[in-house]
Amino acid sequence: MRKPTSILIAVVIVLAAAAGAWLASATLERARKPAVALQSGTALPEPQPLPRFNLVAHSGVPIDETQLRGQWSLMFFGFTHCPEVCPTTLALLGDVRERFGPAAPRVVLVSVDPERDTPQTMAKYLAAFDPEFLGITGSPEAVNSFTSAVGVAHSKVPMSGDAYMVDHTAAVFAIDPQGRRAAIFSPPLDAGRIAQDLRRLMDAG
Repeated sequence: MRKPTSILIAVVIVLAAAAGAWLASATLERARKPAVALQSGTALPEPQPLPRFNLVAHSGVPIDETQLRGQWSLMFFGFTHCPEVCPTTLALLGDVRERFGPAAPRVVLVSVDPERDTPQTMAKYLAAFDPEFLGITGSPEAVNSFTSAVGVAHSKVPMSGDAYMVDHTAAVFAIDPQGRRAAIFSPPLDAGRIAQDLRRLMDAG
């Protein structure tokens, strides 16, 4: 009577081993999956989750990393007093949005000048580009913590009197619907190429 039971146990062990080998092989295959080839950016072989943050949206309500999930986003770090790079980049990202129609990615501006960039200031500034743009600011400590975790450099550059500018990383980050950094676009930026690259990322899932 014990023989069928022994055979059944042996079969289960063999099937479990086979399943384990298949799972290990599938996992290794995913790990070997090459990054998507992009024209104007670099796709990360393994998307990186955004660091946790607690900041403030330009609407004045609290915002954290979970609220950047659900759709593709293009995240740029800049400030409202920026004379050239920031407005040029935001206009370009608006052009990218127009190339997608209903599936347009969200554009997110994270301030690197939170002392001057209040939610109200950012709301007025972004309205000149696209009412769908999202602005994010917060306390200097919270902003610095987030930018450091993402790897975005920025520093004040004193000018005459109390005036100052802010030097900052000018890259654009593609954030996937899971809230992960999927690619980085570095200057010089081109709307057409970024749109094509973003479609490749979307298609790759």
